Amino acid sequence: RTPRPDRHVAWCKVLAAEEQLAMTDYLLFLDADAYFYDWSNTIEDLAMLLDQDHLMLFATNVRDKGYKWDPEKDDHKNPNSGVYLVKNHPVSRQILAEWSRIPVALPGYADVWPMDQKGLEEVILPKYGDRIKVLVADYHRINGRDGTFIRHLSGMSDDARATILMDEWRRLKSEHGGSPTG
Repeated sequence: RTPRPDRHVAWCKVLAAEEQLAMTDYLLFLDADAYFYDWSNTIEDLAMLLDQDHLMLFATNVRDKGYKWDPEKDDHKNPNSGVYLVKNHPVSRQILAEWSRIPVALPGYADVWPMDQKGLEEVILPKYGDRIKVLVADYHRINGRDGTFIRHLSGMSDDARATILMDEWRRLKSEHGGSPTG
């Protein structure tokens, strides 16, 4: 997705999700600093966490079980936008469309950290909270450095991320006889 001059590049992920959702039943978005840790889990396992009322799945914004980025916030109102699952439904497409328009409608969100996450928390969640499920106790399914299915290395230096990802590559390589894909 090409960056747009009216917003920080981080907003491209919302625009891309909005475009891509039409082509699939579910869309799983992962930031560049997130990766699959346990390959025995499936996206279908995550999809089962959604019901007829909930169309989007996020995890609360924690680094790991011992650290919350913002301890003052209610966990249910503090989703992390780095990893999420969306069911293709007219309402979820509307949510993504509104989320992607926030930098134009509310320019204060265009480039103030944490951009898209702030828009999700302060604009989208109050309006569509009944359609969005936020994992709290089991956040580790899709978020956190201690994630059990997907790990998210948010808030780390690039060097630290690179070290962890290289270690992960070595683990997969050894488990799969030299090739992570078997």
